[in-house]
Amino acid sequence: MYSPISLFPEDLSQIVTLLSFISVLYLSWLFGARREVIGWIGYIFLFQVIGRALMERDYGTVTQNLPPFLLALLFTQLLEPPYQRRIRELEDLLRRNEENIKKLKRESLDAQTKLEILLREKEEIEKKLEGLELSQKEIESLRNQYREVLRNLETAKRELVSYRERMERLVEANRGLLELLEEVQNSRPSLNKQEELSRLRNERRKLLKEVQQMQALLEELDRENRNLREEVAQLKEKLEELSKEKQLLELHLEKERSSTSSRREVILEYLSDIYENIEWESRALDELMDLPRTKRREFFKELHILNLTQPTDQLKPMRGVKDIFKLKPKGGRIYFTYGKNRRWLVVGILNSEDNKDKERYLREVLVKYSS
Repeated sequence: MYSPISLFPEDLSQIVTLLSFISVLYLSWLFGARREVIGWIGYIFLFQVIGRALMERDYGTVTQNLPPFLLALLFTQLLEPPYQRRIRELEDLLRRNEENIKKLKRESLDAQTKLEILLREKEEIEKKLEGLELSQKEIESLRNQYREVLRNLETAKRELVSYRERMERLVEANRGLLELLEEVQNSRPSLNKQEELSRLRNERRKLLKEVQQMQALLEELDRENRNLREEVAQLKEKLEELSKEKQLLELHLEKERSSTSSRREVILEYLSDIYENIEWESRALDELMDLPRTKRREFFKELHILNLTQPTDQLKPMRGVKDIFKLKPKGGRIYFTYGKNRRWLVVGILNSEDNKDKERYLREVLVKYSS
């Protein structure tokens, strides 16, 4: 069917010009040019077509060139270019990554807070363990005192028996002297008997005096014996109380040790979640838990850096050991090597910057990790 109005140019030069502008338009759209740039291309083509129509006084040029160009322009305005779509997808991915990073930072801060709480609980348990050691020393001291008092009591008992035997012998001798004195008084004394009587009286006075001294000593020994018995009873009571306290402390210690073991597992789990590229030697984990609270933040910063480090990064190994590297947080060192299950393996945490301590740690710990 014949159309009185032509919608596509028939002249070769106009066809080339139209296709050139449409090609520029599509290429600009394909490579993600701004909408303003595409709009300016449209304006330039429009001005060119109108100017040419005015110069040639052929207004059919407008109807022949504008419809196909406007269709191409409408296509570029309505459809999103692949390049722009890719940029939008990357921006969405970047936004999601930033949200994930913020979420991980919050989780990391929460985990660090929980880790510090667990480390404080560990310090409290260590203080309780020190108190238990002091109680054990006190119990041992009381046991030694108790044994010493028992030895003194046995010695006092033997002395008391000896004094009682001597006193019985003196009382028996005194009784014999009294009987002899009565016999002498009942008879008529001669001169020799008078002398014998006087001598017996003197001896009797001496024996009486010695008996009085022995009685006083016996009373003193009885008092000392009673005091020793009371002291033994008190020591027994105190020893029983301390033994009960020791049993309670041992039960508490066992409970705290099991709790410490579970806390250690929790700390290791938190560290594994925070630093997904790092695994830990048992010694290194204990050394990290023993760090003072004032130094932990510096060590955590370096561990964050290590977690992001790639094996392809240039790492300078330590002198004297192979494949052992170090980080230098303020106040100490972090020693690590290549891990088996994860990217890195932390083999040691040194809480010192003294050269002697570093050399000793190198000899005693790090050498065995050198392959």
